[in-house]
Amino acid sequence: MAIALSRVSKKITEFISLLFNQYKNTLVEIKDGMVQRPIKSGFQLSTLTGLIYLLNNNPSEQCYLDQLLTARNDLLVVGDNIRNPSSFEFVSFLNQCQGERTLKRLDLGVISLLLRMDLSPDCALYINQCDFLKPTYMELLTERLVDIGVAGRWRVLDRKMIDYDVNPDEWS
Repeated sequence: MAIALSRVSKKITEFISLLFNQYKNTLVEIKDGMVQRPIKSGFQLSTLTGLIYLLNNNPSEQCYLDQLLTARNDLLVVGDNIRNPSSFEFVSFLNQCQGERTLKRLDLGVISLLLRMDLSPDCALYINQCDFLKPTYMELLTERLVDIGVAGRWRVLDRKMIDYDVNPDEWS
C-alpha cells in the first residue's frame, strides 16, 4: 500500500512539475513576442480587454426592465404638452410588448438583442410550435429588432429618451 501511495504521489509531483514548466514556457514566449512586436501585442491586448469588458457588462433582461421602468417614470413626471411624442410612443410600444410577453432577449455574449415575437412563448398555438413558420434570422434582424444592449445599456431606448422632455411640435 505504501509503495502504491508513493508511486501516486510521484506521478502527481511529475504532473504538476510538467504543467508548471509548460505555463512558464508559454509566459516566456508571450513576453518575448510582446518585446519583439509591441504594436501588435498592444492591439491584441486592448482588443482582449475590450472583449472582456463587453462580456462582463452585457446587459441582462433585468437591466432592460430597470431601464424601461426608469424611462416610464421619467415620462410620467413630464406633462403631456411638453412630452416628446416619439419617446412616449416608443416606451408605450415597449410596455405593450412587455405586457403581451412578446419581447425576447437574445444573448450573443458581448451584446444582447431585444426582439419582438408574434406570440408569447407560453402560447401553444401551431404557429408558435412549428419550426418552419418561425421567422428567419434576416427577418429577426431587419423587421423584429427592437433594441441592442451593449456595455450595460440598451442603446435604442437611451437614444429615444435623450430629449424626452422636449416637444418639437411646441416650438414650431
